[in-house]
Amino acid sequence: MIGVVVGIVATLFTSLNFKMTHFPASVVITKRKPTMYPDWSSVVESIEEFKKLGEDAFLEKYAGGRRPRTYYLVHEGERFPLKAVWAGAHRPTTLTREFDTDAARRGLRSLGFDKFWPDKISK
Repeated sequence: MIGVVVGIVATLFTSLNFKMTHFPASVVITKRKPTMYPDWSSVVESIEEFKKLGEDAFLEKYAGGRRPRTYYLVHEGERFPLKAVWAGAHRPTTLTREFDTDAARRGLRSLGFDKFWPDKISK
């Protein structure tokens, strides 16, 4: 009976994009990491999606509808929500709660996106 329940739970979590790691006498459930790290073109595609969907729909899709507190990516003179753009650039896409702002900023900077608003992240 327990094996059937574990099998059902494993199937459910697998279909919900989770992975299960089995350890003796326990099961640990962890979030799957994105399979493709963003590249320059995926970030630009994410920015284009923002323009197409509009701010509210884009934030609903990648940030659970939450607006950024402070930090934005500046591209071609326009401001875009830094973490939501970074989340949308992953393949498969992820959500903003999967990483912190500094990680998104470092990733964007490594791809050549070096204009942010504000210029520095305060700790």
